Amino acid sequence: MGPSEFTIRLAVLNISYLTTAILFVIGLKLLSKPETARAGNRWAAGGMILAIIATLLLHRDAHGDSIHPGNVILILIIASIGTVAGWVIARKVKMTAMPQMVSFYNATGGIASGLVALTEYSDPLNPSKLVTLLGITLGMVAFSGSLVAYGKLVGKISDWTSSAMKYINLFMLLLVGMVIVISFLPSTSPKAGQILAYFLFAVAIVYGILFVMPIGGADMPVVISLLN
Repeated sequence: MGPSEFTIRLAVLNISYLTTAILFVIGLKLLSKPETARAGNRWAAGGMILAIIATLLLHRDAHGDSIHPGNVILILIIASIGTVAGWVIARKVKMTAMPQMVSFYNATGGIASGLVALTEYSDPLNPSKLVTLLGITLGMVAFSGSLVAYGKLVGKISDWTSSAMKYINLFMLLLVGMVIVISFLPSTSPKAGQILAYFLFAVAIVYGILFVMPIGGADMPVVISLLN
């Protein structure tokens, strides 16, 4: 009875996550047109609500334990605060300032992804170190790059153009790749791997800044879409 229940629970959880991904794709598709953007937000929000509920009810750790009730309360409180803050900000921001708001939201999503991935990397039962390292990289690039994009859109950051920037960015990209490769070498101890994860965290932040700095302010909406 126990294994059967576990299988059913896991299947429902995975189906919920798959449905969430589909709802996100539908939402993003609808966001591409002004007349369907509001519906797109609703579809995507529904997907996020489904993912949160499924995780709170069905997630189990390696020992088969559900999420601690104290953590559930904390998650609900933080989600409520974020919901209210997002609603207030969205109501007050003018349509002409939408790119700035999206870039700011990208930054918050990026740092959340990066911090979650960094935390997961230290878990010895983590099934995929590569996905976690890529999560750190993409999350922190989106975080710092989106903040630079926001600064350019509001006129606080000017373009930093130099013929050397493309070589610097290429070096940073190679550095990211090297750190990931070294993390998988048999000679790399768990402690050294953890240090490399923190180093990758920092390198990705710098790379995000250097990646966006040379790009002109008029192209920021495109950059924001890319980072998203």
